[in-house]
Amino acid sequence: EHRERHGAFTSREQLQQVAGLGEKRYLQAAGFLKLPDSADPLDGTWIHPESYPTARQILTDLGFEPAHLRDAVKLDEIRARFNEINVVEAATVLKVGEPTILDILDALAKPGRDPREDVPPPIFKKGVLKIEDIHPAMELKGTVLNVVPFGAFVDIGLKESGLVHISQMANRYIKSPYDVVSVGDIVTVWVIEVKGTEKKISLSMIAPGSERRPPEPRGGERGPPREREQREPREPRGDRGRGPGGPPPQQQGGERQGFAPRGDRPPPQRQPSRGPGGPGGDRGRGGPPRGDRDRANDAPPQPVQLPPPPVKRAPPRPPKPLPNLTGDKKAGKAALNTFAELAAFFKTKDEPEKPPEQPKVEEAPKAEEPPAPETTV
Repeated sequence: EHRERHGAFTSREQLQQVAGLGEKRYLQAAGFLKLPDSADPLDGTWIHPESYPTARQILTDLGFEPAHLRDAVKLDEIRARFNEINVVEAATVLKVGEPTILDILDALAKPGRDPREDVPPPIFKKGVLKIEDIHPAMELKGTVLNVVPFGAFVDIGLKESGLVHISQMANRYIKSPYDVVSVGDIVTVWVIEVKGTEKKISLSMIAPGSERRPPEPRGGERGPPREREQREPREPRGDRGRGPGGPPPQQQGGERQGFAPRGDRPPPQRQPSRGPGGPGGDRGRGGPPRGDRDRANDAPPQPVQLPPPPVKRAPPRPPKPLPNLTGDKKAGKAALNTFAELAAFFKTKDEPEKPPEQPKVEEAPKAEEPPAPETTV
């Protein structure tokens, strides 16, 4: 806003005139705001204004001036002379730290250096100028612009950046996207999905056909699941014989299949018990006779209903005693501070007023009566 009102900046010192840019902010930010057309050549370098005196002193000791930084021939001479400087001695003489000397020498060697020039530019695909030119399965090259916990944003030559989710970065499990990429990397990506209305492009760094296969089920290879065979319906127990010599199935009128009428059916013959668990021992197993068991099994089993478990309830807590109110609070002249005092106030209103107690009057001690005279008969 300041530049739009007052025009372009001609020096870094004019940044101090911007509202809200104090001395500390100016010292920290001025080194990142380069002015190539400034009258001071140092304003076009990464050197901070507080280090200008040190930079000028280094150039003066080598026989140069800041204006020589804009001369290509002089600049080559300055770079050659930098190899003769002893950083330790220069830091002692100039009374600054060695890292500061190294930063100043790097900035003077490349006054207008742009860090992006050191990175090889990505080779964008021809004909891709807008998001409508992108389609799924397209192979592209791009530069990683930002790395976030859930993935990375890649510049593919469009206004909109594509997102590579963390699950699409490698064919293995990765804990953090920083394990695979970093800002400035040139990567090859494939388009997964394009949402033109939302301006979103989903990318993948995994080549098509090389996706990780899902894990095989445990227990080795298994064949295709067999279709469950349809079982034939079971015959009623009455239709099945009871071993060799059992009665044949019968069906008469409305009688159930497999049972003769009750009047015509012979009584069941019981075999002698052979002890508990013996074959043919109906009584030895403690159950009803076989004929009765067959009739009992024909009825559908009734579900056993268990009684509900007893509900454990906590014993009721005794009520808290109400606080004692002062005379002013009982008369309504003082404020009540808690709900407990409010309950005590209404309780005193509900109770009948007791008559004032009469002062006790001490009775005077009675005079002792003289004993009656003894009389003799």
